[in-house]
Amino acid sequence: MKNKVYENEAVTKDLKENALHLCNCANKVVNTFHECQPFDKIVTNEQASALVLNPIEYFDQVMIKGAGVKPVKGLKVEPEAVALMYGVNRSGFIAGIQVETRGSRGHFASFKLRESLKYLLLFQDGMFIVNETELQKDIEAQKTYAETPEQIEILEYWENLANVLNKHLDKKYITEFEIYQLAQTLGLKNVNKRFTPNYQSLASIIKSMVLVN
Repeated sequence: MKNKVYENEAVTKDLKENALHLCNCANKVVNTFHECQPFDKIVTNEQASALVLNPIEYFDQVMIKGAGVKPVKGLKVEPEAVALMYGVNRSGFIAGIQVETRGSRGHFASFKLRESLKYLLLFQDGMFIVNETELQKDIEAQKTYAETPEQIEILEYWENLANVLNKHLDKKYITEFEIYQLAQTLGLKNVNKRFTPNYQSLASIIKSMVLVN
């Protein structure tokens, strides 16, 4: 038996939004890739991964290979020149993969999936989807549970204390004006003029008990 004590809902919300943002951006890269060159189509997980991890480099490699351009000894093949020569919309691809940076309104940059975040996406049936299994693992990590008898005892103690004080409040033994002061003194919280445990603080205590045990 385990009881959830606290979940960092702000972080959980951000994790979900970030995963969806990555998914949308990755699909934008795939779609733009297909629109801007005639040489290749993304059908395998390996192709999709290589593309979103380094979109411009992958596009250039596909374009140069597809156009059959061979480097002259000692000279580097210039992708921009190849695109102009063969009428490939390289500039359109680069423009098409610009995305707004999360947390920085109005700032746009070429999308490139970080290797460390690749686990959040799956490529299926020609498109990226959020890897819900992995995302749920990250979300679960934001939750704190009371699992041992000692942890459950502490959780129940604070919940019982809050319940008793709320009964006193209902019976008018305590006035609403006294809630804030009493909550502060006793280490509780005042939520909508009701006593409630400070679950965030309790989570820290319970985590420390895990470390000690």
